[in-house]
Amino acid sequence: MTQPQAPLSPSWGTNTKLVVALTIVVIVGALLVEFQFVITPLLIALVMSYLFHPVAGFIQRKVHLSWSASVGVIYIVIAHRWRCGVGSTNTKPDRHHTKGNYNPARFD
Repeated sequence: MTQPQAPLSPSWGTNTKLVVALTIVVIVGALLVEFQFVITPLLIALVMSYLFHPVAGFIQRKVHLSWSASVGVIYIVIAHRWRCGVGSTNTKPDRHHTKGNYNPARFD
């Protein structure tokens, strides 16, 4: 029979595990705060790609476009809606579209 081998290093105690876990949490939190300007757009892109993947597949199947072209159509539609403000809740008129009689006090 073989005898059980002694561990090469002693097992960690409860306090050591707690200190290591808290250190890892603090480091991860500091990295999230430091790189927040990079993480936020990546998360937005991840959610958008998840949501628009079925739309791109539908366009590819029904209109017989390539995947790149169907994604391009989605980009154009999103950019157009964002640029034109379609669906926005902004109720104040744009001063460029009021033919010169813009009075901001009138709309507040």
